[in-house]
Amino acid sequence: MRKYVLYFLGALAVGIIGLLFVLLFTKSQLKSSGDYVIAGYSEDVGGMIFFQYPKFKLSGADGPYIMGDSIVRVLPKGEIEKVAFRQNQSLVVRPSNALLPEFSVRPNSTASQVLAEAQLPEKLLAVSDIGGNLLAFTSLLQAHGVIDDQLNWTFGANELVTVGDFMDRGGDVAALLWLVQKLEQEAAAEGGRVTFVLGNHESMNLRGSWEYALPKYKALATSLKSAENPIKSYSAFLDKNTYFGRWLRTRPAMVRRGDYLFVHAGVHPDIADLGMNLSQVNETVSRNLGSQLYSNPGPDQVANFLMGPTGPLWYRGLVKDYHGEDKLESRELNRILNGFEVSRIVIGHSIVDEVSTDYSGRVIRIDVEHSTEAKSPKTQGLLIENGRPFRIDAAGGKSPLE
Repeated sequence: MRKYVLYFLGALAVGIIGLLFVLLFTKSQLKSSGDYVIAGYSEDVGGMIFFQYPKFKLSGADGPYIMGDSIVRVLPKGEIEKVAFRQNQSLVVRPSNALLPEFSVRPNSTASQVLAEAQLPEKLLAVSDIGGNLLAFTSLLQAHGVIDDQLNWTFGANELVTVGDFMDRGGDVAALLWLVQKLEQEAAAEGGRVTFVLGNHESMNLRGSWEYALPKYKALATSLKSAENPIKSYSAFLDKNTYFGRWLRTRPAMVRRGDYLFVHAGVHPDIADLGMNLSQVNETVSRNLGSQLYSNPGPDQVANFLMGPTGPLWYRGLVKDYHGEDKLESRELNRILNGFEVSRIVIGHSIVDEVSTDYSGRVIRIDVEHSTEAKSPKTQGLLIENGRPFRIDAAGGKSPLE
């Protein structure tokens, strides 16, 4: 018996040593949740690390961020600049992408009101899942007359709806959020409207989940607030003491425009059993942003439902089988449409090859792989003009959706 135990221990030791050599020579890492490294190669130390969080490096310009009474930005060479913030002052925003111009924005002391329900304007442009890709976002808007070359609103009394997941992955998240607020202010002055709808990545960031964030955001968060667990530093990066953290907590999860319902991921039919209108849904989601209800449900079953996998930030059942359930049947979709008194639902979250429809045109899917190049036909959105939906792209293309 002892002989077999020794054989087993020897084989285990050989396996572990072999794994370590593979990690070393491939410069890779074995991780658990939240970037915690069990074992792997670290470029920062030039060798192997074990059972620790990695160190992240600042990279390029970023910001500005308003945190408490300070303005924080990262300069192009990677230094952190912190200066006092004065109420009603304008901020200069310099995108990290050199193809984009800088712009100014004045932060609102109070968040703008969001209408859960409103009539359709003559034109409404919707785009989703930009993920910090400011070049794709501005290219699409410029191609269809929403903004000019200097990123100023030119869409008059019309509306822009962003359908979630504007955070993570891309290098210009801060500049993107500031541009949305700049356009929100300029649109309001002309009788138009900009509506920022929350996605699951906004929710993840607010609760400190940084799996998809670029290292430069993790580096800034951990540099500003040192904590034993870096995830706590990242959570503080977007808490209620920060401007973005407060603003995001006021944005809606679902809005209705005419007979179109806009929601990031989708609508599970059981939402009809909650007996809630859109304002009540949005208020419940807002109140629970930053919570861990997705993975750790609490006593409030309504909040658990809305923040969980079948809630509007996550549910994929309008596109495919999801979370142990088949793709939604047409009759269940009708129950949702009738409950919210709409004829179509516009969703992002689940990637499709091009902006397209399903369920005989009653579901419009607008999450595509946006290009990292300007004026690309791969960057797509939805234009609703005089009530009719069109697929549009950043090259200026426009075609009707059936």
